[in-house]
Amino acid sequence: MPVGYCALRSDPLIKYKSIDTDPIDFSGVLMTEFETDQNIKKYTYAVYLLQALSFVLLITALLGIIINYVKYEDVQGSWLQSHFIWQKNTFWYGLLWILLGVMTTFILVGYAVLGMATIWLIYRIAKGWIYLVDGKELYQQR
Repeated sequence: MPVGYCALRSDPLIKYKSIDTDPIDFSGVLMTEFETDQNIKKYTYAVYLLQALSFVLLITALLGIIINYVKYEDVQGSWLQSHFIWQKNTFWYGLLWILLGVMTTFILVGYAVLGMATIWLIYRIAKGWIYLVDGKELYQQR
């Protein structure tokens, strides 16, 4: 059989493309971007975990928001930026509703506010974590 023709088929009109046998160099920019993306993804997981643990230890929410602000510059322009924005909004709006709930417990409305804030926080943490695992953005680019 002539060189350059498909070895699996007897039809000489179908040619296969030559495969370069040189090793592929993955040390370039793409590998670095991939590693950076994976590194930042670990921080994103950590912040969601710290937010979830805040139901047991309140200090973990503070640690999570600090990590979020420190690493925010690294995610700008990537799909993980939406998660960092989501985490910030979860923290600050959650803090607002919890403070309002605590301040209004003396008129009993605060207990309902605290209950709703807890449900809302669980929803936000769960949705963000699920979207992160699925590799999805939380906010659609406009």
